[in-house]
Amino acid sequence: MDDKKPDRFDVNEGARKLAVDAAIRALVDHASATDPDLRHRILATVETYITALEPQSELEVDFAERARAHVESLIRPASS
Repeated sequence: MDDKKPDRFDVNEGARKLAVDAAIRALVDHASATDPDLRHRILATVETYITALEPQSELEVDFAERARAHVESLIRPASS
């Protein structure tokens, strides 16, 4: 991608996120074929991180909820 191309419609970040998400989903699907526990380990790692934060403020709770939702969307099996 040409980084010098003007982002006239302010879509660059959305397009980048789509590309990254698609690549991660494909990699998780591929790796899960030989490592069926991979998705569980990814979720457990995120939960360990969030638990260590001990979310108490509204901001921390919002972060924790969004982190869980984003991870779940990335590791959901393609057939779901």
